[in-house]
Amino acid sequence: MKNRSLTRIDILILSIALSSSSLALARDLDGKYAQADPEMHSWFKQLKSERGELCCALSDGNTLQDSDWRSSDGHYQVFMDDEWVTVPDASVVTAPNRYGRTILWPYHEDGRPYVRCFMPGSMM
Repeated sequence: MKNRSLTRIDILILSIALSSSSLALARDLDGKYAQADPEMHSWFKQLKSERGELCCALSDGNTLQDSDWRSSDGHYQVFMDDEWVTVPDASVVTAPNRYGRTILWPYHEDGRPYVRCFMPGSMM
Protein backbone atom coordinates (compact mmCIF):
# COMPACT_ATOMS: atom_id res chain seq x y z
CA MET A 1 0.00 0.00 0.00
CA LYS A 2 2.81 2.42 0.83
CA ASN A 3 4.37 2.03 -2.62
CA ARG A 4 1.01 2.78 -4.22
CA SER A 5 0.83 6.09 -2.30
CA LEU A 6 4.32 7.08 -3.37
CA THR A 7 3.45 6.30 -6.97
CA ARG A 8 0.42 8.60 -6.85
CA ILE A 9 2.37 11.44 -5.25
CA ASP A 10 5.22 10.95 -7.73
CA ILE A 11 2.77 11.32 -10.62
CA LEU A 12 1.21 14.35 -8.98
CA ILE A 13 4.53 16.08 -8.41
CA LEU A 14 5.77 15.21 -11.88
CA SER A 15 2.68 16.75 -13.45
CA ILE A 16 3.12 19.91 -11.40
CA ALA A 17 6.79 20.10 -12.35
CA LEU A 18 6.07 19.70 -16.04
CA SER A 19 3.47 22.43 -15.97
CA SER A 20 5.37 24.98 -13.88
CA SER A 21 9.13 24.41 -13.86
CA SER A 22 11.95 21.91 -14.11
CA LEU A 23 11.80 21.30 -10.34
CA ALA A 24 9.00 19.43 -8.64
CA LEU A 25 7.03 21.41 -6.09
CA ALA A 26 6.73 19.80 -2.69
CA ARG A 27 4.12 22.23 -1.42
CA ASP A 28 0.37 22.32 -1.98
CA LEU A 29 -0.66 25.94 -1.36
CA ASP A 30 -4.40 25.61 -1.68
CA GLY A 31 -4.78 21.95 -0.73
CA LYS A 32 -6.18 20.82 -4.08
CA TYR A 33 -3.72 17.90 -4.20
CA ALA A 34 -4.36 16.77 -0.63
CA GLN A 35 -7.00 14.31 -1.84
CA ALA A 36 -4.46 12.41 -3.97
CA ASP A 37 -2.56 11.35 -0.85
CA PRO A 38 -3.82 12.95 2.38
CA GLU A 39 -1.19 11.20 4.52
CA MET A 40 1.71 12.52 2.44
CA HIS A 41 0.12 15.97 2.29
CA SER A 42 -0.15 16.06 6.10
CA TRP A 43 3.41 14.81 6.45
CA PHE A 44 4.78 17.60 4.22
CA LYS A 45 2.83 20.25 6.15
CA GLN A 46 4.32 19.26 9.53
CA LEU A 47 8.00 19.12 8.48
CA LYS A 48 10.27 21.37 10.55
CA SER A 49 13.94 22.26 10.42
CA GLU A 50 16.18 21.69 13.43
CA ARG A 51 15.51 25.29 14.49
CA GLY A 52 11.79 24.44 14.62
CA GLU A 53 10.76 26.41 11.54
CA LEU A 54 7.95 24.90 9.45
CA CYS A 55 9.40 24.17 6.02
CA CYS A 56 6.26 24.40 3.91
CA ALA A 57 4.85 27.43 5.72
CA LEU A 58 6.83 30.12 3.93
CA SER A 59 8.47 28.68 0.83
CA ASP A 60 8.07 26.07 -1.88
CA GLY A 61 10.00 22.86 -1.66
CA ASN A 62 11.91 21.57 -4.66
CA THR A 63 12.90 17.99 -5.33
CA LEU A 64 16.63 17.93 -6.13
CA GLN A 65 18.56 15.63 -8.40
CA ASP A 66 21.50 13.84 -6.77
CA SER A 67 23.90 16.02 -8.76
CA ASP A 68 22.45 19.17 -7.13
CA TRP A 69 23.47 18.36 -3.56
CA ARG A 70 26.43 16.91 -1.74
CA SER A 71 27.85 16.25 1.69
CA SER A 72 31.29 17.57 2.57
CA ASP A 73 33.02 17.54 5.97
CA GLY A 74 29.76 16.64 7.71
CA HIS A 75 27.78 19.49 6.13
CA TYR A 76 25.41 19.61 3.19
CA GLN A 77 25.69 21.87 0.17
CA VAL A 78 23.11 22.52 -2.53
CA PHE A 79 23.58 23.92 -6.01
CA MET A 80 21.27 26.88 -6.53
CA ASP A 81 21.53 30.02 -8.61
CA ASP A 82 24.72 28.75 -10.27
CA GLU A 83 26.64 28.33 -7.01
CA TRP A 84 27.14 25.84 -4.18
CA VAL A 85 25.39 27.06 -1.04
CA THR A 86 26.23 25.58 2.37
CA VAL A 87 23.16 24.33 4.22
CA PRO A 88 23.14 25.62 7.82
CA ASP A 89 22.93 22.72 10.27
CA ALA A 90 19.81 24.30 11.80
CA SER A 91 18.07 24.14 8.39
CA VAL A 92 18.39 20.36 8.08
CA VAL A 93 15.22 18.32 8.59
CA THR A 94 16.23 15.23 10.55
CA ALA A 95 12.86 13.45 10.53
CA PRO A 96 12.77 10.25 8.48
CA ASN A 97 12.27 11.10 4.80
CA ARG A 98 9.04 9.34 3.81
CA TYR A 99 9.19 10.90 0.35
CA GLY A 100 12.63 9.40 -0.33
CA ARG A 101 13.94 12.18 -2.55
CA THR A 102 16.04 15.15 -1.50
CA ILE A 103 13.98 18.28 -0.87
CA LEU A 104 15.16 21.89 -0.66
CA TRP A 105 13.07 24.81 0.57
CA PRO A 106 15.01 27.85 -0.69
CA TYR A 107 14.50 31.56 -0.23
CA HIS A 108 16.25 34.70 -1.39
CA GLU A 109 17.24 37.74 0.58
CA ASP A 110 18.94 40.76 -0.94
CA GLY A 111 19.37 38.77 -4.14
CA ARG A 112 21.30 35.95 -2.43
CA PRO A 113 20.11 32.33 -2.18
CA TYR A 114 19.57 30.79 1.25
CA VAL A 115 18.23 27.50 2.59
CA ARG A 116 15.13 27.57 4.79
CA CYS A 117 14.95 23.77 5.07
CA PHE A 118 16.80 20.82 3.56
CA MET A 119 15.86 17.15 3.79
CA PRO A 120 18.43 14.75 2.34
CA GLY A 121 17.28 11.78 0.35
CA SER A 122 19.15 8.65 -0.54
CA MET A 123 21.83 9.15 -3.17
CA MET A 124 21.59 6.25 -5.60
